[in-house]
Amino acid sequence: MFRWGKKKRRNQILKKYIPNYSINLIDANKIDNLKRFQTDLQEILGVLQCRGDKEKLLEYINERADYFQNVDEETYHFMRVALHSAKLLKENIERSKGEDGVNMCKALEDLYNDGVECGIEQGIERGIEQGIEKGVKLGEIKGMVKICRSFKLGKDDAAQRLMKELKISREKAEDGVEKYWDKE
Repeated sequence: MFRWGKKKRRNQILKKYIPNYSINLIDANKIDNLKRFQTDLQEILGVLQCRGDKEKLLEYINERADYFQNVDEETYHFMRVALHSAKLLKENIERSKGEDGVNMCKALEDLYNDGVECGIEQGIERGIEQGIEKGVKLGEIKGMVKICRSFKLGKDDAAQRLMKELKISREKAEDGVEKYWDKE
């Protein structure tokens, strides 16, 4: 890794002071038998092998729940960086201060739940954006159609009510009636 210069005399002097350590490199994806490792390295390499597949990662961690429920902070920090989850998993360690270790199972569950919650919020926002015309939400149209149907009004009368009460266009009212008339 060290690039020597062209001057041999200087190289010989430098070689006295620079140790020549060997470095072993490991490709986590090419290790078949992780059980050869008897330390935390076994679980770390296993996590690295699963990092591209969330289902495989969750399965791996759940199979080794005894280990991952009490991971030391150094291992935890390495895993959150290796999984590219530094920001989200950092919150979990702040919540577990004072405990002996970090519960990776809980951290991943929280990470998953945060993702689900974020997805729900984005879906609601998109639905509202797509369903608003002059401040009218899809839920209001659906509710009005249901009420009109329960009072045995016809589709034309329901569309008229929607236009009047919600102040929407005829086209939007008729679309709403067609969309929600037969749904329950």
